[in-house]
Amino acid sequence: MGLDVVRCEVLRNPATPWVLRFLGGRHTLKFQNGFEFPVDPSTRIVGEKLISLAYEGASFRSSGPDDGFTWLVDRQAGEIVTPSGLKFSLESLHPLIFAETFIYDIHFCGFHLNGQLVVDVGSNVGDTPLYFARQGARVVGYEPDSDNYRMLSDNLRRNPELAGRIQTYPEPVGEDGEVTFFSGQGGSSGVYSGRGVGKKVHSVGLKTILDRAGVKDAYLLKADCKGAEFQLVRQPEIAAFRYLQVEYTADLVDQHPSVLLEELRKRGFSRFRLYKHNYGAYPITQHGTVFALRDDVESRAEPRP
Repeated sequence: MGLDVVRCEVLRNPATPWVLRFLGGRHTLKFQNGFEFPVDPSTRIVGEKLISLAYEGASFRSSGPDDGFTWLVDRQAGEIVTPSGLKFSLESLHPLIFAETFIYDIHFCGFHLNGQLVVDVGSNVGDTPLYFARQGARVVGYEPDSDNYRMLSDNLRRNPELAGRIQTYPEPVGEDGEVTFFSGQGGSSGVYSGRGVGKKVHSVGLKTILDRAGVKDAYLLKADCKGAEFQLVRQPEIAAFRYLQVEYTADLVDQHPSVLLEELRKRGFSRFRLYKHNYGAYPITQHGTVFALRDDVESRAEPRP
């Protein structure tokens, strides 16, 4: 989601980003809530990210006490702090992904995550591992894109009180074996993207993931693996999870989301919520999320996403 005229309406001086982009110089972005962010050509991209995140619903502050609603922008530390206190580098900020996680709250999976194991496939820059750990979960995360993994590791260091609950691996998830992974596309990197830099790497399946974690079952599988989800749902170990939150990109592998539901029914899942998790211009048959609950999970423990 790039910068456009509509997004600039979050500013009191909406022409400023365009002046900076085409003429350069030093300027100040003045947001509607009074927050100001000085920009020049070296900080233009960060400024545009803040504009896009504000368009998604965020409000910012540069100092003062946490009010539980505004995001702290610390230019000196080069980081942004969510209303819940999670710290991320400004470099790693992706407005839409952060809005999905921390504003739209699309990954909510219940209020009782203390001590629960969450397997996070597609951990990106650490937004979801930290989101789940903040709620008390133990997280095993997989992120194969090298740039994302570098920023993920940096963001874990910025949150030492939670980092001990998170174990990460720089590998793609699908099936055990060797695959060609295309990196350099941020959240769109993947085995099936066909763009970016392709490199032969080792991939792991669900059995390996559970074996490494030393468990036979887990609370939640959150998967955003750009087409490989159609491999995951066919693996017997998918039944080891109580809940599934599987983002699908069906068009990448010429599939239909009904295939996911059919395979999950075979593994004992019967309750589903299929939804479009952002306002991107694509049909839900191509891209969306399936939330699934297994038959044998007690209804009193069922999360309400």
